[in-house]
Amino acid sequence: TKLFAAMSSLAAIFAVSCVKETPNGVEENPVEPGFKTITLTAGVQTKMNSADNVLRWNTGKEQLAVFGQIGDSMVKYLFTKPSGATTPTSASFTGTVSENTVLKYAAYPYAEEDEKCNCSSDGVFTFKIDQGQIFNVANSVSAYPPLYSEIDGQSVTMKSACAYLRIMLPYDNSNSSLAIFKSVEINSKGISGTFTLDCTGAAPVASAGDGTKILCTPKNSKSGALYVPVIPGTYDDITITVNYTDACGYPAFSK
Repeated sequence: TKLFAAMSSLAAIFAVSCVKETPNGVEENPVEPGFKTITLTAGVQTKMNSADNVLRWNTGKEQLAVFGQIGDSMVKYLFTKPSGATTPTSASFTGTVSENTVLKYAAYPYAEEDEKCNCSSDGVFTFKIDQGQIFNVANSVSAYPPLYSEIDGQSVTMKSACAYLRIMLPYDNSNSSLAIFKSVEINSKGISGTFTLDCTGAAPVASAGDGTKILCTPKNSKSGALYVPVIPGTYDDITITVNYTDACGYPAFSK
């Protein structure tokens, strides 16, 4: 089974905010000398070829990693979107960077640990697909699929760093007297964990991960199509198990 990265994109535009003097001489949005504030407006587009699978930013705070080069070093910056009452397909991310930074790459989701989110100066990304995942029920996609992009001028086009397994649940969970979907377990060598995505060639190349399992659970009952992010690659021995419980929560069967 060969799994390729999904062609997803987020259109983004950068704008530099200026420090402004007020009539009483107090600065609005003061920025530490030698730094500048940048706002990134990211619009989320459909990730898979399915009308009901449009990714939206969460209502809570979202975090984006932006990588900039200073001399021979790469620096990771945190850009944030504040909490909101809606789940927009477009949202603004703001961060503060050094004035002498040359912006190079962006990645999502942000993580301080380099094994989960990092990028070298030549465009080799590091991501991590966790063994335990929770489905975002609104769009049937497991939470926080990794995305990446090169920054070109003032625009960013994010692409998926992972492939997706599409799993159709055969039972409807709306009737509590029937079997209720509990989890999906996927097993294959290299399908999860930390991996690199080399974007220096004509097409991105992913390394195998250091994990062998993915266990996905929903926030609530769900039927229909589910999309599970996995590391792109060729898998010869992949197994998928869908687990159900009865109305009392006891194991019913696996399929």
